[in-house]
Amino acid sequence: MAEFNIDIGKLPEDVREKLAELELELSE
Repeated sequence: MAEFNIDIGKLPEDVREKLAELELELSE
């Protein structure tokens, strides 16, 4: 997981999905 200074669990589901997609792109 990237070092976010926020609690991912507090974000709306759609935002978490976008973050997950970004992390997948960054990790490739």
